[in-house]
Amino acid sequence: MSSSVYPLHPKRSEVIVKFNEGDLTTYDRLVVYLTSLFFVGGVFWVPALYAWAWKKYRTIPKSERKRRLVYLAFILTGSTLFAVGPHRNRKVGEWIDVHRWSIWKSWLRFFAFEIVADNGLESVREFIEKQAIVAVSPHGIFPFGLAFAALSDASAQAFGRFRAVVASATQMIPWVRDVLVWVHAV
Repeated sequence: MSSSVYPLHPKRSEVIVKFNEGDLTTYDRLVVYLTSLFFVGGVFWVPALYAWAWKKYRTIPKSERKRRLVYLAFILTGSTLFAVGPHRNRKVGEWIDVHRWSIWKSWLRFFAFEIVADNGLESVREFIEKQAIVAVSPHGIFPFGLAFAALSDASAQAFGRFRAVVASATQMIPWVRDVLVWVHAV
């Protein structure tokens, strides 16, 4: 369907990759909602989890020193591992093959992801061999569009593997920073 104001794609453009919104299933929606709660919601649930654990620790009677010490050791060990643990390494992303996770396809269907070469398919071929900047639109305040474009195998078939450039603020979001390390984001 073409727009009455302007064409959907420029003349001489070619659609390289397209995920139709109509292909979005209930399973895809569930994956999108749950992973959103996990990743973006981590800003809320991770501190809440720490507050709950600390409150639980404070309710242990002081006479039960051994139990308090064991509980405190779990809180401190968990915090340390979460902050600087071995999972915060790019090689972990390769080991768990993060680029091939099926959740990315659900997200691409949710966004109705599409790669359009504005000067035809041949104009994109040079990106695979040369260093280039690829624009993703819209990217929004939280960079889901860019992140999922970088993570997917669909974009790799058009541009080869590329590294997403993300704002340093994303390093403050629990779990998001780990996935960004796994995909070798800049």
